[in-house]
This record gives sequence, C-alpha cells and structure tokens, in this order.
Amino acid sequence: MHSKLESLQRQLQDLKAQKHQNESEADFELVDCSQEPLFQVVDFLDSRKLGPAGLELYESLSCRNVLTETQIALLEKICSKMGHKDWSVQILQEISTYQEALSHVDEKHS
Repeated sequence: MHSKLESLQRQLQDLKAQKHQNESEADFELVDCSQEPLFQVVDFLDSRKLGPAGLELYESLSCRNVLTETQIALLEKICSKMGHKDWSVQILQEISTYQEALSHVDEKHS
C-alpha cells in the first residue's frame, strides 16, 4: 500500500511538472520582420518626402496590394537605388502570397 501511494504521488508530481512546462512554452513564435525587404523598402519610403507616385507605392506596399506596372517599375528603381536589385522580386512574391491567402480566406468564408 505504501509503495502504491508513493507511486501515485510521483505520478502527480510528474503531471504537475509537465503541466508547468507546457504552460511556460509559448504556442507561437515572434519573428522580427523589420529586416525583410518589404519592410526595408517601406521604411526607406517613409523616411523620404514623396510625390504622388511614391505615396501610391508606399500605400500599396503598406497594405500589400497588387502593384501596377508603374509601381513595379518604381519599386525596381528604389530597390536598385538601395543596392538590392533582387528585393523587388522577393517583395512581389510576398505580395502575391499574401493576396492568394486573402483570396483563399474570402472563398472559404463566402
């Protein structure tokens, strides 16, 4: 009887320890996106005095809207000026992925 009680107490302690461990583990992971190309370009635009075309690009990038041909050309020019010609492709892919996800959610909830 004594060993059975000890065994149950150990099991209870193990369960408490496991519960505490599970509670202390986050069920999500924070990712620093500030170094991603999209955010770098938005930050670059945010620090400049922009004309109408620049403002439209800034708004589209901030909202991850599909870009027009003119905005794509301006984005490529800005990325080149920043010394990262390849960023425009990455940004366009990110926007495309984001738009596909939105479309999928819209279809699912319609």
